Amino acid sequence: MGKSSPTKWQRKDIPAKALIDLVDRLYNIPRFWGVAAGFPQLRYSTGASLREICEFWSDIPPKVLQAKLKQLIDQNFLDGCACGCSSRITVIHETDLPIMELVDELNGTLVRRQVRIPRSMYHSVRYK
Repeated sequence: MGKSSPTKWQRKDIPAKALIDLVDRLYNIPRFWGVAAGFPQLRYSTGASLREICEFWSDIPPKVLQAKLKQLIDQNFLDGCACGCSSRITVIHETDLPIMELVDELNGTLVRRQVRIPRSMYHSVRYK
């Protein structure tokens, strides 16, 4: 783990890819909700919560997982709230990034091209 203590988990010890994959797998999972008129009722998850992530990685302290989730949200790899409230955390895939249209002038003619916004600008884009 860390240099100071081999038994303490730190945020840097958690691989970002593994946590992103876990959050992605916890999306759209059918969950038993109850029985109505003799039929099982299912609800599908809309993302992962801190509690669910802690259930899968029970050997890592929740505060460390929370810090890593916050870091990935700040880096725009995940979307949601890492505070532990009922908010759901989801993965921001490359295809989820909005497309912007650029207009360039090339040899006196206007050329339009569409590009995805950079991941760093994801939360700064305002939708109208």
